[in-house]
Amino acid sequence: MAFDGSVLVDRTAGQIGARCDHEAYNTLTLNLCMEILQGRRTIEDARRLYGETAAVFVMGRSAPYAEGLLFTPLDEDTADPDECRRGRAGSGGVMTFVDIGTGNVDGTGEP
Repeated sequence: MAFDGSVLVDRTAGQIGARCDHEAYNTLTLNLCMEILQGRRTIEDARRLYGETAAVFVMGRSAPYAEGLLFTPLDEDTADPDECRRGRAGSGGVMTFVDIGTGNVDGTGEP
């Protein structure tokens, strides 16, 4: 997402996440992402509000965007699994998956 490099998008699972150095900043990022996705805020405006809110939070003042989710997660399947492609017909193509946490490799072609 162009808004912030710490945003993690998993289209297949239908999830967004954030990886920042403080949980409050993750919450702030997710709240702003949802407002961008809903068309309620521009990227530029979200960046401005992120900076303002982070500064207020550091000073110990009330910062609702950093204190809890301001949206209700959808109660529906948001996954977009797409289609698994193993290569052109007859090409013998194989997909390889690597667990980036453990380094284990699975060359079976199945996720």
